[in-house]
Amino acid sequence: MAGAVVMVSGSKGGVGKTITAMALTHTLLKRGNDVLLIEADTANPDVGKAYGKTVETIYLNLDEKEGWMDLTNRLAERPEKIAVINTPARSGEGVKLYGSLLSESLVELERRLVTL
Repeated sequence: MAGAVVMVSGSKGGVGKTITAMALTHTLLKRGNDVLLIEADTANPDVGKAYGKTVETIYLNLDEKEGWMDLTNRLAERPEKIAVINTPARSGEGVKLYGSLLSESLVELERRLVTL
């Protein structure tokens, strides 16, 4: 089975999504895992700024359908990596509208989704 996809998500700001994504990325790297960081917080891409020079980092806008399609394509291209997705506070609407694109693709990609 390919690497897991871990989505750090929530609809409210200030609840710890960024620090959780940073701690998860740090822990996975320390354990020797190959990590793909997806930075979807376009307003405050702090996780991407912190790890962008040491971890493969992709910036995506998950408010739009194209961002979700790009996400599934990137996951297909890098099946060996554990993907950490840092989402913005406003992510609820994008998930509601387009999250099924990811859910359906993960079955085909044989990747499991973990949400935090």
